[in-house]
Amino acid sequence: MASTSDLDMLVNRLAASLKNDNLMIPAMPELVSKLSRLVGNPNLTTKELARVIGSDTGVTAQVIRMSQTLRYSNPGTTITSLPAAISRIGLNSTVSMALALAIEQSFYFRNPVVVKYCHAELTRGFMICSYALTICSIRYGIMPNLVFDYVVLASALLNIGYLPFLVEVDTYVLAQGKGYSLEDDALRTASDKIRYPLGTAILRHWRFDKSFESVMSQEPDNTVEFYTNSLAFARQYIEYAEANGLPLHAPGTPDESYAPLTDAAAVSGIRDWMLEQGLVDDRE
Repeated sequence: MASTSDLDMLVNRLAASLKNDNLMIPAMPELVSKLSRLVGNPNLTTKELARVIGSDTGVTAQVIRMSQTLRYSNPGTTITSLPAAISRIGLNSTVSMALALAIEQSFYFRNPVVVKYCHAELTRGFMICSYALTICSIRYGIMPNLVFDYVVLASALLNIGYLPFLVEVDTYVLAQGKGYSLEDDALRTASDKIRYPLGTAILRHWRFDKSFESVMSQEPDNTVEFYTNSLAFARQYIEYAEANGLPLHAPGTPDESYAPLTDAAAVSGIRDWMLEQGLVDDRE
C-alpha cells in the first residue's frame, strides 16, 4: 500500500522542479487553445464552432450525446450532427462544455483510485460552477455575458493543478507493480499540497490572464472582481451546506453545470448565506 511518504516524495519532487524552473509543463492542447479564443466572441457562428470542435472526434461525440440528455432533449427529434447539437445547447454553453471536455481528456489515468479521485474532483468542479453562477445571478440580477463566460471558463480551469500530480502518481503506482495500492484520503491530502502552485505554473505557461490565478487558490481576493471571486464563494457555501446538513445539487455532467440553480428554496438559502457574508444587502 502507498505510504504518505511515497506521495510526499512525489509532491516534493514536483515542488523542486517548480522551484528550479525545470518542470515539464505540457503544451496547451490545440482544441483548448482554439476554444479559449472563442469564449465571449459575440460574432461566433454555429458553423465556425462546429469546425473547431469537429477537429476532435471524441469531444464531438460527447457534445452530440449531451445534447440529447434530459436538459436539452426533444422526444420527437434525434440529434445526429454537431451543428444540430450546438443549436440545441447554445453557442456559449457549447464552447464551455467542449472546453471542459477537452481539458479532461488531455490526461489519461489507469489506476482505479486515481480515476475515482479525478472524477470526484471534476464533479465537484461542476458543482462549484453551478453555485458560482447562482451566486452571480443573485448579485447581478441579469447576468452579463462577460460574467457568465468568465465563470464557466474559470471553472474549466479550476482543478487543472492536480492533473500533472495525478499523472506522476499514476506512473509511479504502475511502476511498483500489482501489489501496490492507493488510499483516496491520502491522495487527496497530497494533491492539495501541490495543486495550487502547479495550476498557477500551467496557467502562466499557457498565457492565461493573471486573474485566473486567484481562482486556482480557491480563496477570495479583494483585488479582483466579484465574479472572479464567485468560485471561491461557491466553494465556501458548499462547505457550509455540507457542514450543516443542507441539501446540495451535484451536477453529473458539464451540461448540467452551465446555468444557475432554479430551485427556489435553494436560491433563497444561498441568498440568506450571502446576506450573512455581506456579499449582498437587502437593497440588491
